[in-house]
Amino acid sequence: MRKLTLLAITLVPALASVARAAPPACKEPLRDWEAQVKMIDDANKKAAADAMKAGKKAPAPNTMIPPLDLTAGDGHLDCVKDNVLVINGDAMVNGKPLVNCKIDMMTMKAAPDDCTLDYAGAVARAVELMGAGVQYDQIVVFGQQISPKTNPPGPLFFRDGITVTTDATTKVSTAMGTGVNEVGNIGLPMVPRVMGHPYVGYIAAGGTNQAAKFADVGGSSIIAKFKKEDMTGPIGAYGACGKAPKNATDPPGDQPNPAICFPSFFNFFDSLAQTTGALYGPYLKTYVYDSMGKPTMMVDPMTMMPSTNPVLANLGVEAVIGGSSSPKSGFLTDSPMIDPMTMMPVIDPMTMMPKTKKVPTALYLAAQPRYWNSFLDTQGSIFAGNTFRDDGNGTFETTKPPAVYGINVPFTAGWKAGTVLSGSQMLRFTPLDLYVMGLLAQGDLPATLRTFQQVSIAGLYKDGRTPLPTSFDAKSGPQMGLRTALVLRPNAKDLTSIKTADIIAANMGPRNPPFEMAPHYIRQLWVVVSKPQAINEQDPKDDTDLLQKRVQGLQHLDVVANWRHQFTAYYYMLTQYRGRVVNTVDGVDDNAYWEFGLPSDDQQDFKVDDGVTANFTGYVQSNPNSPEMKSVVSFDSVPGGAGISYVGSKPGVRIVGDPTVSRVPPNAVSVRMRIPVGGPKGSFASITFEGGSAIRIPAAPAALVPDGAWHTYTALLSGNDEFKGGTFGKFSFSPLDKSWSKKGDDGIELEFIRVAYVPSTKDSDMTCDGKAKPDGWIDSEDNCPNVYNPNQEDGNGDGVGDACEDFDGDGVVNACDNCPTVTNSRQRDDDGNGVGDVCDGSQKHPCFLAPDSLAGPISSPPGPLLGVLFAGVIGLLTYRRRRSR
Repeated sequence: MRKLTLLAITLVPALASVARAAPPACKEPLRDWEAQVKMIDDANKKAAADAMKAGKKAPAPNTMIPPLDLTAGDGHLDCVKDNVLVINGDAMVNGKPLVNCKIDMMTMKAAPDDCTLDYAGAVARAVELMGAGVQYDQIVVFGQQISPKTNPPGPLFFRDGITVTTDATTKVSTAMGTGVNEVGNIGLPMVPRVMGHPYVGYIAAGGTNQAAKFADVGGSSIIAKFKKEDMTGPIGAYGACGKAPKNATDPPGDQPNPAICFPSFFNFFDSLAQTTGALYGPYLKTYVYDSMGKPTMMVDPMTMMPSTNPVLANLGVEAVIGGSSSPKSGFLTDSPMIDPMTMMPVIDPMTMMPKTKKVPTALYLAAQPRYWNSFLDTQGSIFAGNTFRDDGNGTFETTKPPAVYGINVPFTAGWKAGTVLSGSQMLRFTPLDLYVMGLLAQGDLPATLRTFQQVSIAGLYKDGRTPLPTSFDAKSGPQMGLRTALVLRPNAKDLTSIKTADIIAANMGPRNPPFEMAPHYIRQLWVVVSKPQAINEQDPKDDTDLLQKRVQGLQHLDVVANWRHQFTAYYYMLTQYRGRVVNTVDGVDDNAYWEFGLPSDDQQDFKVDDGVTANFTGYVQSNPNSPEMKSVVSFDSVPGGAGISYVGSKPGVRIVGDPTVSRVPPNAVSVRMRIPVGGPKGSFASITFEGGSAIRIPAAPAALVPDGAWHTYTALLSGNDEFKGGTFGKFSFSPLDKSWSKKGDDGIELEFIRVAYVPSTKDSDMTCDGKAKPDGWIDSEDNCPNVYNPNQEDGNGDGVGDACEDFDGDGVVNACDNCPTVTNSRQRDDDGNGVGDVCDGSQKHPCFLAPDSLAGPISSPPGPLLGVLFAGVIGLLTYRRRRSR
């Protein structure tokens, strides 16, 4: 018998590392190269401009591409890049390579696009490099362009402390133990951490090439062949979740990738969030109910194996979770049949080839892949179950997740400007998920959960197949996972609900520690293992191709660092702003983003300044007639310049102003606020980082808009030397520069504060004669990004500023229309008073088919619109929408 721990980590390297310091910061050869390219580009542009100015022919541009040397100093591996540990993929761990690529039998060379990563070995190497220090909950491991060509795996969580025994003869693997678990009464026994292992488990996150996207750079004669990261990658469709059915009514196909996410439901960040939450669940049980609907003494797992996935389906995790030392046998991989007498392979007399048999593989045994029973109505859980819709005729149908309200785009890179996520049908962590994760109090759970767990096959009405199956299977049944268009017959259910009190009792009592004492964050160490340089640069066509391989390799290291920042905000959104991921090397949170969804935490993190009346209300319905929810801090009165101050509780926050530390440095502060109708005009909010001076929000000449509507106000930090020169752990925020107290029921409401990276800081507004004139609103938050409108008037509330709408339909936007209420595309103004002839009575022709009323090109640039007249006319046509709750 051969026995090894799942993580294959010996204590020798771990103990030897105790005295080691953390690895140094990574050198950045790609940034140095890009700086050289920029210098050449700038010189080319200047030479062309100078030639044009002198009336000469532009000189031929310099197209020399500077070299990119990865060996100089060799300081971009075994180092820390923006709090991501970068491991040299050429390393050996316990005598084995970290990266293995298939060999092309024709060329006898490694196949660069068909490689696997020893994740357990990478974890061992990470522990060795990091030495003693922060205790993590999970180590998240990526491979730089490292994934198998066929069926690359999705993220999976592997729990530490499970041993795998593999019989040397039969190759049958058996998992023993339940693994490390520090939380009681969530369906797993409590088991302490393994000595020398500073984590509960690790996430095999897959290859960067599985989720990263790149777009053309453009604009450079030198690097036109190179691309930059497209931030939509991790939020786009994720291939490892499987192939989506052609139609919503089609049953799902088999999932050949080792993953427990589902096509058309999950993106990459969803899958990564699911495996992050797998630290705690889902493993719950409930009582079995008798025919009278009363609980018996028997317990029934509420979770299932992923039977749609043949790679994971037969791992026998039920027995592992139940505490058995030998899970049920499963059959996953081909292995030679061995004659026990001769110990030689058995030859098939028909084919004269060695016979094979299916045996379980040890690779995924400790992944413990579980999701909620597919007949549990979870209403959009990222841990699966399903969303059942009452069709109104007695049948119930699985459908897309319900809409989520009260959420914002978690990070601006990746979504088009103006995207609204609130109201989207998307997965999220639901109340039972949040409970096992320690993010929801037991008393806040719903009293019952609807379930169809005891439905028999006779209750199946429709599943997209003809004829219907005679028994539940991987496509239709408790183990089918997330899918749509499965319909259950009227009155087919034997049980309408499960009492949450019975769930608590069946799991030996309330979660321990409870919500009030549990940490509301998960600590992760992010790791990326580089593809061996010789394999990454194998067989270049020419020098340019070699350079492309090097650039792309470094970009794939960068994407992990970028994702680290983005994922924290995305996960925060999925927990409905109740839980965070802290994924820095030292365990200090660098996600400076607060949505005020958990008042008990927010009141600890923020102190209300003297003289301020503020309420942390959590989620409230923004309008009695709308499902929209908002998580807010409401201010009833503020002395000018005061507000709330972030004092920080564990784990604290770190805001790094230095723009060279990260590819996605915090370059803007954004707040979403609602100022009541009648509030002070010309006012602004401000943020003050510790030891610094106040920064106006929004930037001048923009001001807070007292219209009772929600606006996102932004101030750029990229040009603030005081901010760029500091690192901050505290700050103060003031919602108003003037003293103010509410009148009636309307206070000032703050939905979020976010200090983060904004991909575009452009403020591209222009005057009507085409001259640049920034209005203080960056384009991504400007309701009229090309026309100067600092007051953001939007009389009809459609999200488009009045200034750039065309109320009279004559092809001239209102701000530049000298008669915005009457069509006059030619903009005639014979008396030059700034008001179109058709509006001031100087029109010489009747309106019917008059040249001025015809749509078409205007004869000359329009003059500036008289502000008073424009305001008066707009006032006749639109109304100021008052805020309603």
